[in-house]
Amino acid sequence: MTAPLCRVELFGGLRVVTPKQTITRFRTRKTASLLAYLAVNLHQTHPRETLIDLLWEDGDIDTGRTSLRVALSALRKQFQQADVPPDEVFYSDNFGIGLRSNAVTTDLHDMEQNIRLAHHTLEPSERALYLRRAADCCVGIPLPGFYDEWVLQLQQQTMERYFRALDELIQLLENEGDRDSAQEYALRGTALDRLREEPRMALMRLYLARGYSTEARRVYQEWESLVREELDAAPSHAMQQTAQQAEYAAQQARHSAQKLCESRLPTTPARLFGRERETAHVTELLRASTTRLITITGEGGIGKTALAIEVARRLVGKGQRAWFVDVSDVREGDALLEHILHTVGAAQYAEQPMDTAIQTLGGYPSLLVLDNFEQVDATGAKVVSELLQQLLLLQILVTSRRKIGLSEEQVLRLRPLEVPTFRAWQDESGGLSAKGTLETLEQYPSVQLFVQHAQTVRAEFQLTPENASAVAEICGCLDGVPLALILAASRARVLSPSQILRAIQQEIGVLSLPHTSHSERHRSLHASLEWSYALLSPDLRKAFAMLSVFVGGWDVSSATCMLTGQLESDNDVPDVTVLDTLDALIECSLVQMDEQDGQARYRMLEVVRRFALEKLQEGPYASDAFARHFLYYSRLATHAYANRVGPQATQWSLWVDREHQNMMEAIRYAWRRDTSRNDPAVLRMAANLWVFWMMRSILVEGRNVLDGLVADYREADDRETSYWWAWVAMGAGALAWVQRDLPVAEEMLHESLHRFEQEDDQEGQAFATIWLGNVFYRMSRYEQAEATHARGLVLAEKAQSAEARTYAMMWMGNLAQRAGDLERARALYQSCFHIAEESGDQYAMGFVHYNLGQVAFREGNNMECVRQIFRCLQIRARIEDHHGFLEAAETLTVLLARTGNDVAGAQMAGACETLRQRLYLPSSSSLLRETEDVLRLRMDKEVYQQQIKRGRSLSTQEVLALAESLI
Repeated sequence: MTAPLCRVELFGGLRVVTPKQTITRFRTRKTASLLAYLAVNLHQTHPRETLIDLLWEDGDIDTGRTSLRVALSALRKQFQQADVPPDEVFYSDNFGIGLRSNAVTTDLHDMEQNIRLAHHTLEPSERALYLRRAADCCVGIPLPGFYDEWVLQLQQQTMERYFRALDELIQLLENEGDRDSAQEYALRGTALDRLREEPRMALMRLYLARGYSTEARRVYQEWESLVREELDAAPSHAMQQTAQQAEYAAQQARHSAQKLCESRLPTTPARLFGRERETAHVTELLRASTTRLITITGEGGIGKTALAIEVARRLVGKGQRAWFVDVSDVREGDALLEHILHTVGAAQYAEQPMDTAIQTLGGYPSLLVLDNFEQVDATGAKVVSELLQQLLLLQILVTSRRKIGLSEEQVLRLRPLEVPTFRAWQDESGGLSAKGTLETLEQYPSVQLFVQHAQTVRAEFQLTPENASAVAEICGCLDGVPLALILAASRARVLSPSQILRAIQQEIGVLSLPHTSHSERHRSLHASLEWSYALLSPDLRKAFAMLSVFVGGWDVSSATCMLTGQLESDNDVPDVTVLDTLDALIECSLVQMDEQDGQARYRMLEVVRRFALEKLQEGPYASDAFARHFLYYSRLATHAYANRVGPQATQWSLWVDREHQNMMEAIRYAWRRDTSRNDPAVLRMAANLWVFWMMRSILVEGRNVLDGLVADYREADDRETSYWWAWVAMGAGALAWVQRDLPVAEEMLHESLHRFEQEDDQEGQAFATIWLGNVFYRMSRYEQAEATHARGLVLAEKAQSAEARTYAMMWMGNLAQRAGDLERARALYQSCFHIAEESGDQYAMGFVHYNLGQVAFREGNNMECVRQIFRCLQIRARIEDHHGFLEAAETLTVLLARTGNDVAGAQMAGACETLRQRLYLPSSSSLLRETEDVLRLRMDKEVYQQQIKRGRSLSTQEVLALAESLI
């Protein structure tokens, strides 16, 4: 069965969703009504006279026929413009007009279909699943703004079915114990129809089940006021009974609180996103009673307080007493104990405050939550230790941006919420990609948190295909920090997600709240970070600010250069002072440490880094910090280029890949600093890096840099600057060649060659000439390409450049292969391989194996072709040339399909799809699609799908094993 071509959505407004665009505007209201009526009655044929009587009842029959014909023609034209063939969507015959149900889906039909499936299902969990899907279809009344009689009737009937399904769903979720979801759907129901009682009654019932009697009473009071003002009526008897239950529960809660010395916990949002594992872990530790002191640490706004409150609430639900004590205003231990006693409600002190604590908190399992402990001095830790010694049934849960430092303390470092990698969610137009389905995106806790808080300020806010990539990027830009996400979501009242994204990229100050119900440090991200900054010593403040220059992280070596000015040490032992500084910043939750490839790597969350950068620019160290950053990375770029061939090539290539953002930041700084445009430093750095950009397919950003430098430094008169300009121009031409921008590539390379000739630099001339030959080859100017490569080989031999000789001969081999002279091509490739092997140029060795595979294929030697492609895959996997690995894997897929090895071909095709997704490429190339079509036709459908699915799960090593098994 073919996939539908489009989807007509009626809830919340009429729109047509196609792969290319979403249509929301139509020629006339009658045209829109025609489409809506056909979509509502999807499986029916409608006589033209019926449609005319329904939509154009005021005119005569001839006028009506004309209007119907014009409206239908307008709709067909809109579908055609959206690349949806209208003949495959609309049908018309002698009997009437309709939509083809195999080509069109509707949200209304999906809702009704899921309701029917639910009613035919006895299993409660499966029934709830169908009802969820039905409820999720309804994002508003169907066809708002349409006032035709048939529409009003449709709205009434549809919403009645929706609310009946919603009531049943909420009850099922309650029975399953999923009160969070039940509450979410009840809130959604109240938002859709503010004058409907059932969702509000369900909400009251859920609040009472959670023990939130105050919230239940508030819902009733709001409802009572609303029905009196809007309907001049009173709540139903059932609603009044529920209100009485809420009042009784409130009285019981007050009585219980008094009996338990008033356990006191603040209210938090009903749902804590993405923290179930941490919550369960801490709760389990405290229930075991062997753990008595736990400190939750992390950056400001990371969600420490919310997690601690949820843990305490779970323990209270099991009969334990718990008190929440905000110690943010406490500085010394002497004041800490008095503040705790006041908060838990101790009416008077004994002679010693500790005796009062024993009387109040002893004798019964109790939990103290001490929130925001970081600013309390060392005497505070002594008070905590004494409380634990004196009160054997007491447990303490601390939230702090740094640990207390007691031996019995267990520390949980809270990380940001998981975020989607936003590039994976965008297609070429910036919309939702094939991989980025809404269903998958909604699983990320950072996205869930953003959407929930956006809905608190704008009830109708929904995650849609149009805003999904912006929401994903917001979550990524804010590193999944809950406070930052909440503050960003608060702007959804006045800004779209795309506008919010642009705002936070330009000004971090947009992350703020005016509401006075929040503490000062939680009203803005800036205030929260100021709180942490104030706790640092002057030396740590300086280090914190200077480290903000790093983009994307740093290691011990680069930190040493930044903090000491030392480019390299005499030994590999890290500077102890630098290590202590990093440790202190990690302790203060301002820096994070991760292990990558056996090495420690440090980073700041982006929102923290931008704050630190502000502090750097306010102080006197900014110039030094940026200069040290540039010197360090410029020097290492030089080393990387020198080692691009040889045993350390892979290590340096990976290093450049890891430090790409820092490299770009260093280039931008040097470029910005050199206003005279005569300093070779930035050109030298870019010249050393463009080969890596080409290998790693960093093409757009790389070309932007190289093209800009070529333009800005073209007239430089300094000889060294002119020399490096020639290499940069060569890089600009090479990257243009990769992107098949051949006229630009030719122009750049001619300029580069001319400059090298002026400088009498034979190696530069050799490489520029070889690249020109590549351009001519792609332009199909083969004779010119052959002559140019021959000249490049002569220049390479004069310059004694093994690398230039390798690539000149390789391209001469390509020309020979194209001309059908396979023997000469093989001889040239083998000569290339020997040179590349001697110099350790694995990148070139991979190309040679690939080209030898092509020769074998053209000779009909399929086994030799597979053998050479396998060796190419081995090398490209080893040097982590992901794009090259994909190229070879796709070539092998085509070969397998052409030689009838369908099972292996399908598996390899699935593996290629996964590789493309990891590289943020379209899910399939044209050649791969053609190959998959061939396999699909030859194979049983189920077997084909199984093998594709299996291939998608293969790792790189498993792909290699599959290729090796074919030899």
